[in-house]
Amino acid sequence: MTGPTPDSARDVDSAIASVEGELSTLFNRVRAAMRSYAERLHPELTPLGYKTISALERRGPVHSGVLAELLEMDKSALSRQITALDRLGFLERTPDPQDGRATILAVTPATAARLREIRSSNQALMHEELRSWALADVELFASLLHRINDLDI
Repeated sequence: MTGPTPDSARDVDSAIASVEGELSTLFNRVRAAMRSYAERLHPELTPLGYKTISALERRGPVHSGVLAELLEMDKSALSRQITALDRLGFLERTPDPQDGRATILAVTPATAARLREIRSSNQALMHEELRSWALADVELFASLLHRINDLDI
């Protein structure tokens, strides 16, 4: 069996460069969207704060160490986020009934409701856009995103 020809290797390299460019654009758009979502929740909330509070709302009450692992964040960086989120009134802290020294973090009911509103609005926009695509294209897109998410990059 023969390997790729120089022309086909260049074509593959060009296609990969195109993927990298599109991913860069996507990441920039996601960062901009995160800024927008954060501002919708509170004008002082940072995108990282939004990511943190959103993950906590989805996961449910946890210790900060579990949240740090979930977000793949350094504990000291997460501690600063927790302080800011607490100051903005987004968190409830309760003593761990099994370890009085530890605290369990949760979002307030009002914060959870607001996050669900923002998420619902975002999902409605995504559905509106993707409904114009052929079903096969949506399924292929989901499959390719899954493959990208499985990459070790």
